[in-house]
Amino acid sequence: MSIKRHPALQPFSRDHVVGLYHAHQLMWLKDGRARCNAPTTVRNFLQAWDAELISHFAGEEELLAQLPIKEATKNKLFADHNELRTLCLKLLNSIDAPDPALCIETGHKLEQHIRWEEHEFFPEIEEALSEEELSALAQKIKEYEQDRLRSV
Repeated sequence: MSIKRHPALQPFSRDHVVGLYHAHQLMWLKDGRARCNAPTTVRNFLQAWDAELISHFAGEEELLAQLPIKEATKNKLFADHNELRTLCLKLLNSIDAPDPALCIETGHKLEQHIRWEEHEFFPEIEEALSEEELSALAQKIKEYEQDRLRSV
């Protein structure tokens, strides 16, 4: 069952599909269900990280964390993003012989973070903003996404 998301937040939700794919590939290394070996899986993840997930995090921090949401929500967003940045740096430093436990931890943290955003963070935004404010947010996100595409 998919979540009905306000159109303003749909670009971020679409990015989550990419994140979940890579999170699962990292976690599935432990039981052989990943599509590739560990070094290739980590390289693929880090390529997606550089190409999409870094700018996704920046967009959430720039556009969504500034909204009238609970301070605890903002703190969790930044804490999760910082933890994931740290895990990715560790993966990058062990790219040729990645630690299986680190791969699983990174995948698990990314999956948990995405699920938290979809089930708690985004609904909080949708409840906090009026339809007019959500429409204005949609325009800002559209402009951000266009800039993101131009920089690729």
